[in-house]
Amino acid sequence: MRVNYRVIGASILLVISIIGCGRTGTKYEYPPADGRVVGVVHGIVQDRNTYEKLGSVAIAYLVDGDIRTVTTDTLGYYYIKDLFSGEYELTVRASSQYAISKVTIYVPTLEDIGATMPSGEDFPYSIVENIYMQKKNAGLTGTLYARKNPQELAPASGATVIADFSNWGIEPALYETLTDADGVFTFDQNLPATAYTYIYTLPFTLGGVEYAATASYNRWYLTPEATIIIDDIIVDPAAREPILLYSPSGMTDFPVSGDIQLVFSKAMNTSTFDCELHRDYSYGTELFFDHSWSSDNMTLTIDPYVILRDGTTYALVLSGESEDNAPFDDVITFQTEGVESFELIRTNLEVIDGYYTNEFPVSGNIELEFNMAVDTSGATIALRDNSTYLNVTCILQLSADEKTITINPVTNLAYGTNHRLYYELYSQSGYYDSRSIYFDTANQ
Repeated sequence: MRVNYRVIGASILLVISIIGCGRTGTKYEYPPADGRVVGVVHGIVQDRNTYEKLGSVAIAYLVDGDIRTVTTDTLGYYYIKDLFSGEYELTVRASSQYAISKVTIYVPTLEDIGATMPSGEDFPYSIVENIYMQKKNAGLTGTLYARKNPQELAPASGATVIADFSNWGIEPALYETLTDADGVFTFDQNLPATAYTYIYTLPFTLGGVEYAATASYNRWYLTPEATIIIDDIIVDPAAREPILLYSPSGMTDFPVSGDIQLVFSKAMNTSTFDCELHRDYSYGTELFFDHSWSSDNMTLTIDPYVILRDGTTYALVLSGESEDNAPFDDVITFQTEGVESFELIRTNLEVIDGYYTNEFPVSGNIELEFNMAVDTSGATIALRDNSTYLNVTCILQLSADEKTITINPVTNLAYGTNHRLYYELYSQSGYYDSRSIYFDTANQ
């Protein structure tokens, strides 16, 4: 496409470098019998906004490790020949009035152009690539504020503000300036006059408080030889999420009677913190506990009301905030030790292994013998008459070695009736066992 132009008086130096001469930066191997593609690249170098042609521009490009150059004429026209198949990066450097422009071109292979029959002839290939230079004559200004609390803002002085042109193919892609004592930042018509830019801030500290990097996700449209005013930018304190420096997460041998300790990377807001302890998390069995925080609010100690079951998976569901309002949510799982097993080894309800009596005497006592000393302080033992679904009142006695429990119903059991004995017990060393046993009483 032809456009009107005028030649500017000042001489402009334009350097174009080409990186690589193959698609992957290696030399293309040309089949000797089929010829090769020989490309030319040509076009006009001009100002993006005024369309002025830029003459006397030096263009450098790399071929097989050698730098070659051509120069634009007074009409801004350039012509590069003898480019073989591959990818080339052109870097256009004008005077200091312009940002450096970068253009990538690709000369196709024989396969790309469909040349599959042997010919021995070269295949000429022409690429038109007009290059548009971005003059650095656009300005932008605004004000940066730091949020001290939900009701108060403070000018953010001494913060770095960046104008980002990364998607425009120019260098430098980032321009930076500092805010003044009033939080005002200004790019004094030194920005490339592209259609738009994005504005970012780098992390900064104000009044001892850290503020995170932030971005203005709006496109701010630039105008050549003018300074635009953008909306105020408000930055919140850096909310670096706390992490757990220590926890039982992933443990497979957690002691059944141990306290659970969690150490956080920063002080936590204890008033917002919530913690749940579950056994077999997928089933939702929640356990109760006492807890305490260290004086620096970084260590939480959890003391379950009951001894944990051995060889069992537990989950801690955690949520809350740190003292600087950074959120925290996590679920950690761990397994208690299970090397030993607390189990019933004998009962007078059992006739043979796995089979229970159907002739238990209605006035008899039930005996349960375990392989470890029993802790009866937290025991659950229930004897139920399944004909009435009522529990039978019983008196419990513990043997001298504390391994055998004798269950003595205060009244005789009903004749010819099915009963269920259920227990949940801990050993004195903290191991757990539970069971349901069904048996029948003798007929009258």
